[in-house]
Amino acid sequence: MCFFLFSEFTADLSVLIKTWNTENNRKLKALISSGISQYFPQLHPAECSIGETEGLLTQKKKIKKKNLWLAASELLWMAPALWTVLPSRMSLRSLKWSLLLLSLLSFLVVWYLSLPHYNVIERVNWMYFYEYEPIYRQDFRFTLREHSNCSHQNPFLVILVTSHPSDVKARQAIRVTWGEKKSWWGYEVLTFFLLGQEAEKEDKTLALSLEDEHLLYGDIIRQDFLDTYNNLTLKTIMAFRWVTEFCPNAKYVMKTDTDVFINTGNLVKYLLNLNHSEKFFTGYPLIDNYSYRGFYQKTHISYQEYPFKVFPPYCSGLGYIMSRDLVPRIYEMMGHVKPIKFEDVYVGICLNLLEVNIHIPEDTNLFFLYRIHLDVCQLRRVIAAHGFSSKEIITFWQVMLRNTTCHY
Repeated sequence: MCFFLFSEFTADLSVLIKTWNTENNRKLKALISSGISQYFPQLHPAECSIGETEGLLTQKKKIKKKNLWLAASELLWMAPALWTVLPSRMSLRSLKWSLLLLSLLSFLVVWYLSLPHYNVIERVNWMYFYEYEPIYRQDFRFTLREHSNCSHQNPFLVILVTSHPSDVKARQAIRVTWGEKKSWWGYEVLTFFLLGQEAEKEDKTLALSLEDEHLLYGDIIRQDFLDTYNNLTLKTIMAFRWVTEFCPNAKYVMKTDTDVFINTGNLVKYLLNLNHSEKFFTGYPLIDNYSYRGFYQKTHISYQEYPFKVFPPYCSGLGYIMSRDLVPRIYEMMGHVKPIKFEDVYVGICLNLLEVNIHIPEDTNLFFLYRIHLDVCQLRRVIAAHGFSSKEIITFWQVMLRNTTCHY
């Protein structure tokens, strides 16, 4: 490993030195080697042992930041010294590009070595996440809760929609479209919105409008954690807690988002046609999905938070459905499993610990993870489609209600 890094560093300079005479070539290599080995002895082939190579791949033997920055300064300082070894016939323009390349290369070497190196665990053991005591039980306080006494009702389906406090238009769009109808063929369907606490810096009028909205519709469930993207898992835990404590008689529960179009009637039909109503969990399945370690923060997850290469089988957060017997079991398991950034993966970990298999629908056109162009006939067949604005959801709903003949 060490020899490879050293060789790559020197090989990248081959374009600069391949036309030089032997003496200049020797001087340049000596200059570079002395500068590197002073602060990076691990990179020097003569001093690189197997033990040090393994050390580069662990957290225990990191290169000190002080040495990294000293090395960066040293390599950048070396650039003017190259004037003494470069041939005089070399053009000024070529020389500028050469020095620029060397400076950039030195920066990249220092940057790469400053990154932490971890051992990625290939073999997944889900007990890694499990604590025997429920030390991760969340005790956030409910600041808003639904008006209806769901504990004395027996709804066929409860749909819980994650929403941000400022997403008033999105909530209203759902209230007048797929969340408006409360009964389908005599089966009660209730829709509620899941919110966290707005940031303190936000306008106080927002909090007042939420109170008014709740008084008017009575469909907001909120706890006092901050409503941020990284707290989506807390919002999902709140959903499971609310159903367990306040709506335990719901036969089925669905969790979805405000940018998802739900064909509520088709969803009810699908659930009515099931052969079983226990240990049932379905949605858009994601199997052997890799954990992302890149720079895009929305999908990045750190090694400390999730050390495995592959995520467990799970259903996308666009919309997953479960039978009522699973809700309290998953909620109880959540007290033993530390929350991670991605709420759908987190639920997948709990399912794996409970040894619950995901039901994969035979019809692959029921759930759409990525935005697609749907016509009216497709809309009548789907259960959930992700990636739509409030205006589009209203338009799709109006189109779907038209008396259009479809030939399937």
